[in-house]
Amino acid sequence: MIKVEQEIGVQGGCRTPPIPQSWNPSGNNLQELVVQMVQHLVDMPAHVTVSTIEGERTVILKVAVFPGDVGKVIGKKGRIAEALRTILGAAAGKQGKRALLEISE
Repeated sequence: MIKVEQEIGVQGGCRTPPIPQSWNPSGNNLQELVVQMVQHLVDMPAHVTVSTIEGERTVILKVAVFPGDVGKVIGKKGRIAEALRTILGAAAGKQGKRALLEISE
């Protein structure tokens, strides 16, 4: 019997995908990340704005969405908001920073 294993996303023996060459470790990338994630969650993506306040080791991202879309960004029991904060925290951690996400209308 022949055993066949298939690994998805493995390139050249590397288990993690390579970082794109255009990646730049700055607060703007965190802002772009949040904009992309939130725009895919809401009904009115044109109304999504993210403002950034950047300190030495902390980045505060304030997300404003259309009033009818706030619930979609927060989710039931805050689960979607918590997931967004987890992803944002991991991305900020790679930059040696701490990120806070605030959601408003």
